[in-house]
Amino acid sequence: MRLTITPIKDMYKLIDKYKQQVELEYNQIEIDKRNDLENNWNELLRKSNNKFDQITHTESHIKDQLLGNIKQLKEKIIVFKREYETKGPKQEGLEPKIAANLLTSFKEQ
Repeated sequence: MRLTITPIKDMYKLIDKYKQQVELEYNQIEIDKRNDLENNWNELLRKSNNKFDQITHTESHIKDQLLGNIKQLKEKIIVFKREYETKGPKQEGLEPKIAANLLTSFKEQ
């Protein structure tokens, strides 16, 4: 988009620079189009900057939330592993049926 608008803006600057020498005058339609182009371009830039700021803020919030969730998951995995090894089907002296039930229970978790 910028590649399209920049040459147009540059063209107007060049015309403004030399318009007195070549006795060039803009008609009202051309002036209105130029003003509209400038205003629309500035509005688009403003909106895109606002959207970028929103995305950056959201990204930061989501990243913090993700890191917190990862930390919680790691803690849950440590607890799960500890419980599996101490209270799970690997306990010595368990009957096969109880070990199978414990294995099923831990699989569901």
